[in-house]
Amino acid sequence: MKKATATLLLIFLISCGSDSAPEPPVTPSEALNEFLTGASFQVIDLDAQPVDTIYITNDMILSEDLYLDDQVNLSRPTQIIPFQDYLILNGFMSANVIAIDPQTGVPAFRIGGEGRGPGEFIQPFEIMSDGESLYIHDTSLKRFSRFDYNFQFQENFPFEPLSGSPNAVKAVMNSDYIVYENHLSSGLFSVSENPTILEVATISKPDSVVKHLMPRIIPSGMQPGAYNRVHFTMSHDNRLAAVYAGLPYLFLFDQFEHLNTVQFQTSYIDSVNNPSLTPFPPRGNDGERVSSLYISQLYLPNGELLLQTRGGIFRFRIGDDGHARLLANYYLKEKGYEGTGIRAIRGITYNPNDPLEIFSVGWEQIYKFRLPEI
Repeated sequence: MKKATATLLLIFLISCGSDSAPEPPVTPSEALNEFLTGASFQVIDLDAQPVDTIYITNDMILSEDLYLDDQVNLSRPTQIIPFQDYLILNGFMSANVIAIDPQTGVPAFRIGGEGRGPGEFIQPFEIMSDGESLYIHDTSLKRFSRFDYNFQFQENFPFEPLSGSPNAVKAVMNSDYIVYENHLSSGLFSVSENPTILEVATISKPDSVVKHLMPRIIPSGMQPGAYNRVHFTMSHDNRLAAVYAGLPYLFLFDQFEHLNTVQFQTSYIDSVNNPSLTPFPPRGNDGERVSSLYISQLYLPNGELLLQTRGGIFRFRIGDDGHARLLANYYLKEKGYEGTGIRAIRGITYNPNDPLEIFSVGWEQIYKFRLPEI
């Protein structure tokens, strides 16, 4: 009897311990500490998930040379989104935006053109869609160009807070909202008085901010300011997932309210030798380097989230309460290639008619692969 009672007590204590929520860590950043304690918190060990290899065969590489003609090409595509029956791509430091056939990878036509006139671009670094129109933001001209359902130019309108980048997505959009990184607050010195990095605005009034998200975790004018860089993705139903590029935390929002924070544990993140979060004044003209832990992220229509690191593509299911469950870890590898796996993915999206069909772009290639059913 005593043995049975002791066994039951042990089971009870173990079950109570497994239900207790972990406490967020205390970091050298006061702003980050406040943010971490503002929602529920969980820890996920990424190394505990077995790795599944997805082999990329030749027929899954859609294109290596995106030449529309002798004058128009994308040698290094950086962003990719679906619009109508095409995939829309821009290029690294290029004025070209091209629509391609998603089945063959063959370039179909160019959108807009190079220049400063209506519907023309100098640096079209951000491409996005609200489902009805295609929006292309030009960092150099500081404006949006809007194209209709048939790719016909409709209007230009100025938009200065967004400063696009050839290396990272700085804005995302759905049918109702645009979320963008405000360069007035995200740089080393904040021009904006609001100490947050992401802004939320409606499509109808993109210059009127309705929500501020993701606080600056390094104060204005202090180093290492690169910790203020964020990556983010938004779903069709206003779920948002965001990360600080150099930190092992995933912040999950619903209707732009912070629901949950996930801390990642993995040997890969531990091996990255990033500087301390302790703020310090700039030293000369050189910034403090912070290596990004993430490459891209994507919300799927079924509530799943893909988060790509240099250690793999992690697949999560996000509950209504923001709780994340790790489903899989994928390693992409070209079939027959003896070297390392595919690491040079820069952008990722899905087929709206088949959300488990994934398209991604590398420096010179477009890949198509399918996620397994779970």
